Amino acid sequence: AIADNGPDYFYSGEFAHRLAKEVQKQGGILTADDLKKYKVEWAEPITIKFRDGRTLYSVPPPASGAVLAYILHILDGYREAPYAFLEDGVLNLHRFVEACKFAYAQRANLGDPEFVDNADLVKNMTSSWLADQSRAKINDDKTFDDPEYYGGHQGFAEDHGTAHASFWGPNGDAITLTSSINYFFGSFVRTSSGVILNNHMDDFSTPGVPNVYGIAPSESNFIRPFKRPMSSMAPSVIVNATGGLDLVLGGAGGPKITSGIALVTMRTLWQGNTIKEAIDFPRLHHQFIPNDVEVEDNFPEVYRKQLEAKGHHLVPPRAMLSTMIGINRCGNRIQANSDYRKGGAVDGE
Repeated sequence: AIADNGPDYFYSGEFAHRLAKEVQKQGGILTADDLKKYKVEWAEPITIKFRDGRTLYSVPPPASGAVLAYILHILDGYREAPYAFLEDGVLNLHRFVEACKFAYAQRANLGDPEFVDNADLVKNMTSSWLADQSRAKINDDKTFDDPEYYGGHQGFAEDHGTAHASFWGPNGDAITLTSSINYFFGSFVRTSSGVILNNHMDDFSTPGVPNVYGIAPSESNFIRPFKRPMSSMAPSVIVNATGGLDLVLGGAGGPKITSGIALVTMRTLWQGNTIKEAIDFPRLHHQFIPNDVEVEDNFPEVYRKQLEAKGHHLVPPRAMLSTMIGINRCGNRIQANSDYRKGGAVDGE
């Protein structure tokens, strides 16, 4: 019906009234007027330029493109003297984890820009000077336990289940699209029309209610009428110095999406991995609080020991780590990969 009648059928037609009534029968407060007033916001993308002339385009708050940009900006600086950006090895992974700690420390301060003044913070998070300052604080021999060292003190509400698709057209156009109903099966409510309702209200921070780690809630992400909650989505496109596509990437996995995109980008563009090698590589994740590095079961034992020697606390994943869907240019060829960790497939010629 939506395909035949367009989005208005969902937001203001007969379906909207039927949906609102079904939600109210379940004890909800959604009204047909709420659906009618919903508007899609068009916004300027997060943009940063790397030292090799490539440019990253990602999504602004309340999504996490600024967090991704901050991580990659820090790592990009290691590709110049006096640093040594090794093709492989634990040092890159240590630096990656430290960059994540700096970036995720600021995530709790972000929120819907219609309600929270993010402009200066986003400008700083995407700036070269803050990346340089953070990189200078990273010690190649050890990590630090003090949250203040990384510029933060609070965690954030975690988002959850997501789906992603990446497209690369024959004319050079690209689409990177992430959608979510939050938890698996959202709110576990399926309407008579077959629509499964999300539970994204859970992505807001609740005043006076600490998160699962006992951390005070983030005021920037408190609930307000018409406000959108923070999300870890960060679908991204990277183009080369002449504007041609190099990488189209996104994924699923709640707060682990952003670190997953950063890790795959690092390994694809700067360490010479194919997109399959980069996505298949055992994933690791740090989100500032708790101060743990989540690593997959097949994470190399030699890296485990070397990271622990630098003071990192490694733990098994609390849930499945991120799953990535990516396409990149490799010479004159275009290669794509769908993460083996979750159902999906590659299609095209």
